[in-house]
Amino acid sequence: MYPQKNGQAGESSMENNGNTNLVLTCPMCLTEHVPGTANCLSCGFDFAMVGKTIKFRTSGILAGARKRPVGGLSAPPQIKLAFEIAGNTLVLPQMDALIIGRTNPGDAGPDVDLGKFDAANFGVSRLHVRISRSHNLFHLCDLGSANGTFLNGLKLTPHQENLLHDGDELRLSRLTVKLRFKK
Repeated sequence: MYPQKNGQAGESSMENNGNTNLVLTCPMCLTEHVPGTANCLSCGFDFAMVGKTIKFRTSGILAGARKRPVGGLSAPPQIKLAFEIAGNTLVLPQMDALIIGRTNPGDAGPDVDLGKFDAANFGVSRLHVRISRSHNLFHLCDLGSANGTFLNGLKLTPHQENLLHDGDELRLSRLTVKLRFKK
Protein backbone atom coordinates (compact mmCIF):
# COMPACT_ATOMS: atom_id res chain seq x y z
CA MET A 1 0.00 0.00 0.00
CA TYR A 2 1.02 3.63 -0.13
CA PRO A 3 1.30 6.33 2.57
CA GLN A 4 -1.70 8.48 3.30
CA LYS A 5 -1.22 12.08 2.13
CA ASN A 6 -3.69 14.95 2.27
CA GLY A 7 -6.78 12.81 2.74
CA GLN A 8 -5.78 10.13 0.20
CA ALA A 9 -6.60 6.60 1.23
CA GLY A 10 -3.99 3.95 1.81
CA GLU A 11 -1.81 2.53 4.55
CA SER A 12 -0.71 4.95 7.26
CA SER A 13 0.73 4.76 10.73
CA MET A 14 -1.17 5.88 13.79
CA GLU A 15 0.18 6.51 17.31
CA ASN A 16 -1.86 4.72 19.94
CA ASN A 17 -0.52 5.09 23.50
CA GLY A 18 3.06 4.95 22.27
CA ASN A 19 2.42 1.96 19.95
CA THR A 20 2.67 2.47 16.21
CA ASN A 21 -0.05 0.60 14.33
CA LEU A 22 -0.65 0.50 10.57
CA VAL A 23 -4.15 1.09 9.28
CA LEU A 24 -5.62 0.64 5.83
CA THR A 25 -8.03 3.42 4.85
CA CYS A 26 -10.69 2.76 2.20
CA PRO A 27 -10.42 5.28 -0.68
CA MET A 28 -14.20 5.19 -1.18
CA CYS A 29 -15.66 5.63 2.31
CA LEU A 30 -12.49 6.39 4.38
CA THR A 31 -13.21 3.59 6.87
CA GLU A 32 -10.05 2.32 8.56
CA HIS A 33 -9.14 -1.39 8.47
CA VAL A 34 -6.36 -3.72 9.58
CA PRO A 35 -3.69 -4.08 6.83
CA GLY A 36 -4.22 -7.21 4.76
CA THR A 37 -7.99 -6.82 4.66
CA ALA A 38 -9.17 -7.80 1.16
CA ASN A 39 -12.36 -5.72 0.97
CA CYS A 40 -13.76 -2.75 2.85
CA LEU A 41 -16.22 -4.00 5.44
CA SER A 42 -18.36 -0.87 5.02
CA CYS A 43 -18.65 -0.39 1.24
CA GLY A 44 -17.09 -3.57 -0.23
CA PHE A 45 -14.26 -1.79 -2.10
CA ASP A 46 -11.62 -4.26 -3.35
CA PHE A 47 -8.27 -3.05 -1.96
CA ALA A 48 -6.44 -4.97 -4.71
CA MET A 49 -7.81 -2.36 -7.15
CA VAL A 50 -5.93 0.55 -5.53
CA GLY A 51 -3.78 2.17 -8.21
CA LYS A 52 -5.28 0.17 -11.08
CA THR A 53 -7.43 1.62 -13.84
CA ILE A 54 -10.95 0.26 -13.80
CA LYS A 55 -11.92 -1.00 -17.27
CA PHE A 56 -15.51 -0.33 -18.18
CA ARG A 57 -17.44 -2.51 -20.57
CA THR A 58 -17.96 -0.43 -23.71
CA SER A 59 -19.21 -2.96 -26.23
CA GLY A 60 -22.59 -1.79 -27.35
CA ILE A 61 -22.37 1.53 -25.50
CA LEU A 62 -20.50 3.63 -28.07
CA ALA A 63 -20.99 1.50 -31.12
CA GLY A 64 -24.58 0.46 -30.56
CA ALA A 65 -25.79 -3.11 -30.82
CA ARG A 66 -24.10 -5.24 -33.45
CA LYS A 67 -26.26 -5.88 -36.48
CA ARG A 68 -25.91 -8.28 -39.38
CA PRO A 69 -26.07 -7.13 -42.99
CA VAL A 70 -29.71 -6.95 -43.97
CA GLY A 71 -29.91 -6.54 -47.72
CA GLY A 72 -28.48 -7.58 -51.04
CA LEU A 73 -24.78 -7.41 -51.72
CA SER A 74 -24.58 -7.23 -55.50
CA ALA A 75 -25.30 -3.93 -57.25
CA PRO A 76 -25.48 -4.20 -61.06
CA PRO A 77 -24.50 -1.07 -63.05
CA GLN A 78 -28.07 0.26 -63.21
CA ILE A 79 -28.25 0.35 -59.39
CA LYS A 80 -27.45 3.66 -57.68
CA LEU A 81 -26.45 4.14 -54.06
CA ALA A 82 -28.63 6.46 -51.98
CA PHE A 83 -28.35 7.85 -48.45
CA GLU A 84 -31.42 8.23 -46.27
CA ILE A 85 -30.67 10.90 -43.66
CA ALA A 86 -33.30 12.31 -41.29
CA GLY A 87 -36.15 11.48 -43.69
CA ASN A 88 -34.37 12.85 -46.78
CA THR A 89 -32.98 10.80 -49.66
CA LEU A 90 -29.70 11.77 -51.29
CA VAL A 91 -28.88 9.79 -54.47
CA LEU A 92 -25.11 9.64 -54.90
CA PRO A 93 -23.47 10.35 -58.27
CA GLN A 94 -22.43 7.25 -60.22
CA MET A 95 -18.64 7.24 -60.10
CA ASP A 96 -16.00 4.57 -59.49
CA ALA A 97 -15.09 6.28 -56.19
CA LEU A 98 -16.68 9.06 -54.13
CA ILE A 99 -15.32 10.98 -51.16
CA ILE A 100 -18.04 11.78 -48.61
CA GLY A 101 -17.63 14.50 -46.00
CA ARG A 102 -18.31 18.18 -45.48
CA THR A 103 -17.09 21.34 -47.17
CA ASN A 104 -14.79 23.68 -45.32
CA PRO A 105 -14.38 27.17 -46.84
CA GLY A 106 -11.08 27.45 -48.67
CA ASP A 107 -10.46 23.68 -48.89
CA ALA A 108 -11.03 21.28 -51.75
CA GLY A 109 -14.35 19.73 -50.85
CA PRO A 110 -15.54 16.14 -51.01
CA ASP A 111 -17.47 14.71 -53.95
CA VAL A 112 -20.57 14.49 -51.72
CA ASP A 113 -21.02 17.32 -49.19
CA LEU A 114 -23.19 16.46 -46.18
CA GLY A 115 -23.17 20.06 -44.95
CA LYS A 116 -26.91 20.50 -45.49
CA PHE A 117 -27.42 17.75 -42.87
CA ASP A 118 -25.49 19.78 -40.25
CA ALA A 119 -22.47 17.49 -40.71
CA ALA A 120 -20.02 19.79 -38.89
CA ASN A 121 -22.10 19.72 -35.70
CA PHE A 122 -22.43 15.94 -35.96
CA GLY A 123 -18.63 15.59 -36.07
CA VAL A 124 -18.28 14.55 -39.72
CA SER A 125 -14.76 15.10 -41.07
CA ARG A 126 -14.11 17.05 -44.27
CA LEU A 127 -12.88 13.88 -46.01
CA HIS A 128 -14.63 11.25 -43.88
CA VAL A 129 -15.14 8.14 -46.03
CA ARG A 130 -14.63 6.84 -49.57
CA ILE A 131 -17.24 4.70 -51.28
CA SER A 132 -16.01 2.80 -54.30
CA ARG A 133 -17.66 0.44 -56.75
CA SER A 134 -15.90 -2.58 -58.16
CA HIS A 135 -17.33 -5.68 -59.88
CA ASN A 136 -20.93 -4.85 -58.88
CA LEU A 137 -19.97 -4.38 -55.22
CA PHE A 138 -19.84 -1.22 -53.12
CA HIS A 139 -16.97 -0.80 -50.67
CA LEU A 140 -16.62 1.71 -47.82
CA CYS A 141 -13.34 2.97 -46.37
CA ASP A 142 -12.91 5.34 -43.41
CA LEU A 143 -10.26 7.87 -44.42
CA GLY A 144 -8.86 8.34 -40.91
CA SER A 145 -11.77 10.51 -39.77
CA ALA A 146 -11.44 12.28 -36.42
CA ASN A 147 -14.56 10.75 -34.85
CA GLY A 148 -14.77 7.40 -36.58
CA THR A 149 -17.18 5.53 -38.81
CA PHE A 150 -19.54 2.75 -37.75
CA LEU A 151 -21.11 0.17 -40.06
CA ASN A 152 -24.11 -1.67 -38.59
CA GLY A 153 -22.92 -0.75 -35.10
CA LEU A 154 -19.30 -1.83 -35.56
CA LYS A 155 -16.51 0.74 -35.50
CA LEU A 156 -14.45 0.52 -38.67
CA THR A 157 -10.68 0.37 -38.78
CA PRO A 158 -9.42 3.35 -40.78
CA HIS A 159 -8.10 2.70 -44.31
CA GLN A 160 -9.67 -0.80 -44.60
CA GLU A 161 -12.26 -1.68 -47.23
CA ASN A 162 -15.67 -2.94 -46.04
CA LEU A 163 -18.46 -4.39 -48.20
CA LEU A 164 -21.78 -2.55 -48.23
CA HIS A 165 -25.23 -4.13 -48.35
CA ASP A 166 -28.60 -2.64 -49.17
CA GLY A 167 -30.12 -1.45 -45.88
CA ASP A 168 -26.83 -1.07 -43.97
CA GLU A 169 -26.72 1.56 -41.25
CA LEU A 170 -23.72 3.85 -41.54
CA ARG A 171 -22.75 6.28 -38.81
CA LEU A 172 -20.29 9.04 -39.69
CA SER A 173 -19.34 10.16 -36.19
CA ARG A 174 -22.86 10.95 -34.89
CA LEU A 175 -24.63 11.36 -38.25
CA THR A 176 -26.74 8.27 -39.01
CA VAL A 177 -27.23 7.27 -42.65
CA LYS A 178 -29.28 4.38 -44.04
CA LEU A 179 -27.83 2.95 -47.29
CA ARG A 180 -30.22 2.01 -50.08
CA PHE A 181 -29.64 0.50 -53.49
CA LYS A 182 -31.94 2.33 -55.93
CA LYS A 183 -32.95 1.37 -59.50
